[in-house]
Formats: sequence, C-alpha cells, structure tokens
Amino acid sequence: MLYLLLALIIITAFFVTLEWPELGFGLVIIIPLVKDLFQLPEDQIPFLNLLFLFAIFVLIAMLYKFSFKMNEVKLNREHLGLFIIFTAILLFSLNYTNELIYGADKVLKFILFNGLYFIGGMIVFQYPIKQNRFIEFLKYSILTIAIINTIFLIKHFVSGTLLQHIMVRFTLLESNSPISMARITGLGVLLWFIAAFQSKNSKNKLFASLAIIPLAVSLVATNTRGPILFSLLLIFVFVFFYLKISMTKKLTFLGIFISIIIIFVLILPANTFNRFLLLFHKASINANQSVWSAGSSARRVIFIKRLLVYLGQHPATLFIGSGAGSFADLFQDYGVCLYPHNLFFEVLFEQGLLGFTILIISITILIRDIYIYYYKKGNMTNDILIFVFGFMYFFLNAMISGDVDSNRILWLFWGGIIGMIISQQNNIHKLEF
Repeated sequence: MLYLLLALIIITAFFVTLEWPELGFGLVIIIPLVKDLFQLPEDQIPFLNLLFLFAIFVLIAMLYKFSFKMNEVKLNREHLGLFIIFTAILLFSLNYTNELIYGADKVLKFILFNGLYFIGGMIVFQYPIKQNRFIEFLKYSILTIAIINTIFLIKHFVSGTLLQHIMVRFTLLESNSPISMARITGLGVLLWFIAAFQSKNSKNKLFASLAIIPLAVSLVATNTRGPILFSLLLIFVFVFFYLKISMTKKLTFLGIFISIIIIFVLILPANTFNRFLLLFHKASINANQSVWSAGSSARRVIFIKRLLVYLGQHPATLFIGSGAGSFADLFQDYGVCLYPHNLFFEVLFEQGLLGFTILIISITILIRDIYIYYYKKGNMTNDILIFVFGFMYFFLNAMISGDVDSNRILWLFWGGIIGMIISQQNNIHKLEF
C-alpha cells in the first residue's frame, strides 16, 4: 500500500512539475519534511533517490518549457560565469584529494542539485507569476506540515507520551537531528511573518499571524539552535531595518515579542534550553581534543581549530586546497565528520584561496546587485524581498551546518534573486512559459 501511494505521488508530481517547474522546486524542498514527519522507513524509501528523481523531473520540465523559447531566456553572464568557474575548481580539486570517492560524490551532487537549483532558479524566477506561485506553494505546504506536526505534539501530550519524544533535543520526531524540519519551518516562520506585515488586507494579516503559531511551535519543538536563532535575527532585521514604521510600533513589537519568549520559557521543560546555554559555556577547547568528549558547538570549534592548524603546517595546500572531501581525513578519530559545518572554512580547506576567493567575489557581486536594485527602486517587491530574506536565512545556516552540497537551497534562492533582478531590468511582467 505504501509503495502504491508513493507511486501515485511520484506520477502526480511529475505532471505537476512538467506544467509548473517552480512547483517542482517547492517539492524538492518539502520531501525531507515528509520523511521526518511521518517517520517513513529510510531503508525502504531512499529519499536521496527521490530527490534525484524530482530533480530530473524539474530538469525535464525546464527543457520541455524552454526548448522553443530560448530567445526569451536571459542569463546573467557574470553570475553564471563565476558559478561555472567555482564548479570547475571543485572538479579540479578531485585530482589531488585523499578522499576521491566521497569527494567525487559531493562534487557530482553539487553539479546536479546546486547547479540545477542555481541556473534553474535564475531562469524560472524571471517570471513574476512563477515567483508568486512558488512562494505561495511553499508557504501553504510548510504550514500544512507544521499543523500536522503540532497535532502530533498535542496527541503525545494528551496521551502522556510526550516525554518519550524528548531525546537529545525536545522534538516530536523519532530522530536526534531534526535539522530539515527546523530549517524549513524556520523559513516558514519568516515567510508568514513577512506576509503578516506586507498584506494590505486585514483578514490576510490575521490569517498570516495565526499561521505563525503552529510554525513557531514546530520550530521550537526541534530545539535546533541555528534555525531558531537565525529566524529571530532576521525578523528583527526586517522589523527594525526594513519596515518603514514608527519607532513606537517597533518598540511595541519588541515588547510583545519578549512577552512571547517569556511564556515559552515558563511552559517548556527546563532541559529545552540546555543546548542554548552551551553557547555561552566558556570551556577550554584545543585542536587535539577528541570530538567525542565535546558537544555539537564545541565540536565545530575543534573542527575549525584543527583545520587552521593543518593549513599552518601545510602552507603549500593554502592556494588550491587539499581536495574535495579531504576534510574527512582530519577526523578519522571521529569517523563520521565529513565537513566543518561552515561553508567558507570548507571551501578554504578543500579548494584553497582559489575557491574561497571565487566564492567571496560571487557573494559580493550578488550583494552589489541587490543594493543597486534597492537603491534604484527605493523598496523591494514582496517576492524579491522574500527571496532576499530566504537567501540570508540559508546563508547564515550554512555558516554553522551542512556543506557545499547539502546547503543546496541556498543556491536556489541565490539564482532566484538574480532571475528576479533580470526580470525587473528587462520589464518581464506578462510573459509566461
């Protein structure tokens, strides 16, 4: 029955993606959440293969849609060229890595997923109707999952089994690392928070405000520090630096926000906040310390320290790096650490100053283009505003979690911003493909 249902979902997803490629991008974001939420068996349903399958669907859809309309497609040569150079550096670094199998796996996934997301986002999101359709699909699908997640929480609370779900983190999921749920529900909080302020209709404002409740519950339930803190940080950036409202209203918002935090502190179990308190724990950490004796925050410090020590002892590797996937060699005593959980340090170690410089230049040029767009317009459309905050959110998460491949949603929002700027520059308003 499970496989029959899965087959129907895949067939439906194929035809939906074929007609609306932007929804295909939404589906590849949602898939990991479905796996986590319903605790589907990984050994029976390999979700990486499903992600690969859905990525192929998006690729087929784009080829189908664009095969006769290539003259309408406009690409930013500067951004595309830098992405191709960065990809070439990743490929070149396979020539001297000590982890060829893992390195090749990572680079090939980057080319398939991140390349498709970046270039596909740049193309698809040139069209305003597709920008809006993607955002609305993402908002309501994430909200639906958050509501189901919250219902599960209530169910466990009423049945008295809630404590059985408090493991390493206070979470509803049968997993010690609900990072996918945390990241995407954090994005959902941002999407609906912006919608609550940007909507001109009072009913829509009320609905968006209420939608934040199950999303916030699901996010807090994961007790995953990065997504929670970065969601809060970007909400403050949005209110205090982007919104053009009086200081009185901003301070009122701050008061309400602090009150909500106090309520959460009072009603949640005390051990919910232990992981956050570790951020302020000033323990002595050295590069040779065993990562098994450290918490997740301390481990990341050890990763960076050992990485920097290695670069200091092997200056010849500083220019071109040690090769794709080579970071895993530094932590054979740990066994499962494949990357330093920081995008910049990962690229610096594995692709050297060469790859690091290209990455910095690429991000700098994107910031420049966003600034020029904002300076000329005086404000941002709702869609590009959401993409900019989405990019910032996943960029911040990439500083403390994941690697160059697994942070692929970052590249989707990156390419999407470029596509939207192209749209504005070329007055693409009514075109649809």
